[in-house]
Amino acid sequence: MPSSFDQYASRVEERRGARFAERVKEAEEEFGLSWQLRARRLELGLTQAALAEHCGVPQSEISRIESGAANPTLATVMALSASLGVRVGLTEA
Repeated sequence: MPSSFDQYASRVEERRGARFAERVKEAEEEFGLSWQLRARRLELGLTQAALAEHCGVPQSEISRIESGAANPTLATVMALSASLGVRVGLTEA
């Protein structure tokens, strides 16, 4: 699995073409948090169930967050980030 969104977009471009890859890159802002949480979980070798047990967030919610189908609360994001050993921050647009 690619370790960054840019690597993922490059793989998509190789397979599906530049036009499709550009649409994927446009979605990065919407799915960036989901992508980063999933990538970090996998980097640590954790299953969704193991992460859920550690942070108290239901596995089904983690699945929805990672797929971009959920809009997690700040408390949920903070619980996940603490369990994953990362900080949540803001960047300039």
